[in-house]
Amino acid sequence: TAVSSDMKFYLDVAGKIDIEAELARIKTSMEKAEGELAKIDKLLSNENFVKSAPPAVVEKNKSKMAELEAEIANLKELADTLSS
Repeated sequence: TAVSSDMKFYLDVAGKIDIEAELARIKTSMEKAEGELAKIDKLLSNENFVKSAPPAVVEKNKSKMAELEAEIANLKELADTLSS
């Protein structure tokens, strides 16, 4: 499976992939996305940033935050599917 914030692609590869390696890849992707999410959350939690930044920049960060949250949820779902 390939996952982005708004799409999922599935291929039937049963018996053709190393599930442990795929779970490790998913974990790495989740950690990266969670790190980016934490940075954006910290930025948007800073009242000075929100007040002084152009509205377009604030909205771009809010949009990116929503995308990352969706991506993390998709990756968790995928990991759960592979684990079962």
